[in-house]
Formats: sequence, structure tokens, C-alpha cells
Amino acid sequence: MEHRQRAYLQGLGFPALATTSSGYAHSQGYADGALSLDQVLAHFHEIAVAADVPLNADFEDGLAGDLDGLAQNVTRCIATGVAGLSIEDSPGVPLYDLDTALARVKAARRQSIAPAATWFSPRARKDLSAACPILTMSSGA
Repeated sequence: MEHRQRAYLQGLGFPALATTSSGYAHSQGYADGALSLDQVLAHFHEIAVAADVPLNADFEDGLAGDLDGLAQNVTRCIATGVAGLSIEDSPGVPLYDLDTALARVKAARRQSIAPAATWFSPRARKDLSAACPILTMSSGA
């Protein structure tokens, strides 16, 4: 999201903004999920400091394969100034099993109640399109 887009959306009266991982990645010439952690965090920070409303970050799967890495990345994400983030249930297909997905959400939640997170809201996201392929089928095909 560029500053012009942010200003336009705020001008329409939206009380909050949200990022899109695929939209930003594609606008930079990358596939969804191909940006580095530093690129993603810089994007969040750029919007968060320029926005006058809360920002929810599409943080993909937290850009980490293990719980310690996820916790560290969530801490770094909070430091960008976002008001919330979404953690997906998969780094792609297949989805994480339920126990793994829950452990990842809990790890993100623990970081969100740390002293540095004065007001923060983590969200878990379920990718139904990966679990139910029929939802992604075109009705015209």
C-alpha cells in the first residue's frame, strides 16, 4: 500500500487499514510468500507510521517454521507499529495440523501480551480454499 492509497482509504473514513501479503509481493515483482522478513517488516512500518488509523498486518505464517522463530518474528512485527496481525494456518499446502496451528497461534498470542505490546490484537486465519478446493473453483469453467 502506497501513501496515496493509504491517504485515499483513510479519506473515505475507514477506521482501520489492513495489508495484503500477495498484493504487496506482486506489486514488488515477487510471488506471494517470496519476500524476506525484513522486506515485509519494512512495508508494515512504512504504513504504520504514516497511517492515522490502526493497521492490521497480513503476516502470512509468521515467516518462521518453528515456534521460537515465530515468537521472535511476532515481536519484531509488533515493533513496526501495527495494531494487529493475522497468522495463517499454512506456509502453503498442506495446512498445519490442528495441534501445530494452535501452538503457533498461542506463541503469537504470548508475544502480543508482552510489555512492549501496549495495544495489540493477533488473529488466526483459516485458509478454507486450501482445505476445500471446491471453494476456489470458477463457476464459469
